[in-house]
Amino acid sequence: MGRSSRIVWFVFALSCAWGVSCAESPAGKGDGGAADVDDPRDVVRRAPGTPEDAAGRFRGAPVTDPARAAVVRYPLDGVLFPRNVHPADVQWDAVGAEGDVFRVRFAGALPVLTAYVAHTGRSFRHDYAFDAATWRQLAEGSGGREVTLTVDRWDRARDEVVAGPAVRVRFARGGIAGAVYFWTLGSFGGTEGRILRVVQGADTPPRVENFMPTPPPRRDGDRCAACHGLSRDGNRLALSLGDGEFGGVYDVTADLGGPTPTPVFTFAESWFFASFNRDGTRIFMTDASQRSSLLDGATGRVVARDGLPAATHPAWSPDGSRLAFVSSANDAWDLSRGDLSVMRALADDRFDAPRVLHRGADLLGAAEGGAMDAYPSFSPDNRLLAFQHGTRVLLSAPGATGALYVLPPDGGTPTRLTQASGEGGEGNAWYPSFTPFVTADAGGGMVYWLLFYSRRDYGNALAGTRGTHRRQIWVSAVSTSMTPGRDPSFAPYWLPGQETAQENASAFWAPRPCRATGAACTTDAQCCGGNCDELTPGANVCRLPGPQGCRREGQSCGTRADCCDRTHECAGGVCLATPV
Repeated sequence: MGRSSRIVWFVFALSCAWGVSCAESPAGKGDGGAADVDDPRDVVRRAPGTPEDAAGRFRGAPVTDPARAAVVRYPLDGVLFPRNVHPADVQWDAVGAEGDVFRVRFAGALPVLTAYVAHTGRSFRHDYAFDAATWRQLAEGSGGREVTLTVDRWDRARDEVVAGPAVRVRFARGGIAGAVYFWTLGSFGGTEGRILRVVQGADTPPRVENFMPTPPPRRDGDRCAACHGLSRDGNRLALSLGDGEFGGVYDVTADLGGPTPTPVFTFAESWFFASFNRDGTRIFMTDASQRSSLLDGATGRVVARDGLPAATHPAWSPDGSRLAFVSSANDAWDLSRGDLSVMRALADDRFDAPRVLHRGADLLGAAEGGAMDAYPSFSPDNRLLAFQHGTRVLLSAPGATGALYVLPPDGGTPTRLTQASGEGGEGNAWYPSFTPFVTADAGGGMVYWLLFYSRRDYGNALAGTRGTHRRQIWVSAVSTSMTPGRDPSFAPYWLPGQETAQENASAFWAPRPCRATGAACTTDAQCCGGNCDELTPGANVCRLPGPQGCRREGQSCGTRADCCDRTHECAGGVCLATPV
């Protein structure tokens, strides 16, 4: 081994010792697995069943042949991921035959990620996901710079490399974490539905939690948990039950897995939509006839009803100063006409006179058409209102379309979120809901993160939902800087942890449910930080976090002091790494 080779090997070995995931041998040496990698920090992986000399098959000059190219279907071109997102499952079109080899590569930043994936036959799904540690290196190493994803194919029959088109991917400098609650339909037989939860940004892979498997039955015995709203701290969940026949508020820090989950309170009248105020002490509720009620958040007692406007889709601002809702709707649920209105919250459980902020019919000429504004949602800094516009709320309606817009809560011209809304002028996005986060993007900018659901294809037909039009939850970054005539949204990413066989809709993001210091508890897991200790005989409360009770990244917190890593901040109610 020459002197220069020994230097390369030494740098490579040292980088591995520092915890960097490395190829099995230095560039150009050993089994050929890293033959075309130029930097010892680059990462090479081989999927199971892939030949050890797979890299050597890509030494020749690639050919361009769109008919034989592996077209990436996920991630989407132009996507902006949060820094701590779970590894994306890269998916491409089903091209080629058994024995072909695909090269999946993220390039443009250090480290360069390369994976060789062999076509293994009929069960091959045409997808690949890097491990979490390697993916995190890419997210942090890119420094906000754009990286390109390509999937090239070695065609065994012709012994040539077919180049695949590039997809642009970026990572924000900030991360987001917490629990996402969403409605899944038709997964439990009949017309039943459930509210599921999936945790994001934690140190474990996201997975669906069916935390309330047996909601109370309606009159015909069927069990359906549908429309829902979350308190700002993520601890209380308002549920419309039995297709709106009645409703309840539940403490999601408690065990709701039994056959008869215990509510904080129930409401015997019909209940379609509900929104909590800033501290959860009040709930604005609307029913099937669009009658509005203001409820006590602890007991469900009606605090005010007279003088409140006919409304549906209420949304309280994070600072508690305003309430947005849909007025002049032709139906509380299956509406095709409605206007976006706001009113200010005053003292003594009063509101000022409602004001129409935007009329749905004013966008009749938009690409998606329709006279309906629906589902308003305030940004976490109260500066913007997102809403859905289109022809119908229910996707089952023939020709239903939906697109997302934002506008200031004091009024103005709506800005269409075309990137988020999807390909095709008519749009393909419903029910926007802002997450609690405003995070740093590259270049000093800031972005919001907006949840919505869509029938757009996720990936290919083998590993994703392509061709099914199945509803799934997506997340789009939205720039906080509004420039007239410019779309502030980015291509969205698919919310990790969903089950692609399900129909998912109506998502809300909140901190992981936990109880604050001093609150009553029964187990340590219920506490935001610290332990559940006995204060007096038979009375346990959450104590301040000790060395073993601090909160790791992605877990709920009350203050920065709750976080184990002192470089983390308590943002949106969860511990997150401070962007560098």
